[in-house]
Amino acid sequence: ALIQYYIDIETTGASTQFYDKFNGRYFVSIVMRHIWKLPSYRSSFEDVFKNTEHFLRFINMLMNDSVYLLDETFTKLQKIHENEIFFSRTPASFAMQEREIEHAQLERIVRTYLLLARETLRMFKYITRDMTKYFNRPELIDRIAAMLDYFLVQLVGPKTKDLMVSNPKKYNFDSEWLLKQIITTYVNFIDCDELITAIVRDGRSYNPTIFDESGKVAQNISSLPEITKKNYERFLKMVEARSKEEIAKQEILGEIPDEFLDPILQTLMVDPVKLPTSNIVMDRAIITRHLLSTPTDPFNRFPLSVDDLITDFELKNKIDQWIANKKMNK
Repeated sequence: ALIQYYIDIETTGASTQFYDKFNGRYFVSIVMRHIWKLPSYRSSFEDVFKNTEHFLRFINMLMNDSVYLLDETFTKLQKIHENEIFFSRTPASFAMQEREIEHAQLERIVRTYLLLARETLRMFKYITRDMTKYFNRPELIDRIAAMLDYFLVQLVGPKTKDLMVSNPKKYNFDSEWLLKQIITTYVNFIDCDELITAIVRDGRSYNPTIFDESGKVAQNISSLPEITKKNYERFLKMVEARSKEEIAKQEILGEIPDEFLDPILQTLMVDPVKLPTSNIVMDRAIITRHLLSTPTDPFNRFPLSVDDLITDFELKNKIDQWIANKKMNK
């Protein structure tokens, strides 16, 4: 019932439904955090997760919430940081009063969003810890990697200094705690070869330098268990090795023919499928991920479901043959 409520509250029909869902889901996360510790309840959740469609919708919404809440938090913390510098250098004026009003509103939003984001991240961490096998799906794995990589960049990358505010406790902002959740979640996937590959293929956020830096920072997080630190160090070495393998693979393949590229992400298709109403061919994992949020053809907005997708066996064979020839002629 909790999972169903989490999904159903996405659409309430109210004009404030976008924000209402966060309040409802916050209380769901509080209840889940406590009953998840009980084996009988955890077993019941696993029974629900065996329903693939149900599980995918729930996790997709959980990730949507995580990305929105933390992205908004980071953006508004940067603005608070800028305001604090402005206030320290600018004499009192009418313009100052207007900015102070805006600043107070930003502070309220950040406090609320961080309260929600902490519970959302915590939930994602313990579910991936105990139910890892359900996450190893092409519809999810790339997005999980992209989400975690993006959070890591924000917390360890060069723009981290822009999140420094004079009183972080005022907003319940603890960058070390957030980083601990991200690192622990990465470690939950240490045996998931697909996630490691997805990380190094993440063209937006994957950065070897930032990953190396995160390893150094992890060693200084006193609340992070030693076993987690060791596993994260091993995880980083696996990512580094996979990155070298991917670079070598790209050198072998060279330029990819346009007909083999997914039209949206421009990546080599693994499982090409045809969209029946637009006759466009996409990679199955990419279109399935789109359909989790929007059940329409992205090219003409006609209704579309996963069951409507048509496997393009001819193109699949051409891609496989092209890859085989490239490897043979390397």
